[in-house]
Amino acid sequence: MFGPVQDVRIPYQQKRMFGFVTFMLSETVKAILAKGNPHFVCDSRVLVKPYKEKGKIPDKSINQSVIPSKIPQISKLLVGSGEGGM
Repeated sequence: MFGPVQDVRIPYQQKRMFGFVTFMLSETVKAILAKGNPHFVCDSRVLVKPYKEKGKIPDKSINQSVIPSKIPQISKLLVGSGEGGM
């Protein structure tokens, strides 16, 4: 058990087995990623990696010297079997 979960999304796709887990605390994701791969869920091997939202264009108006503590922390993981292009 790592920490409280905020949301779980499992898209329906027959060939790709993956899902998204959003945790309440970004520290939970850091701990999970620090353990490395693979992880096991119900005796099944799964791989985890940080979730990166596709299609978002970075806001170039944001000053690049932003204080690191003000940068949003990752609280969402992509979880999958590692098969089918995860």
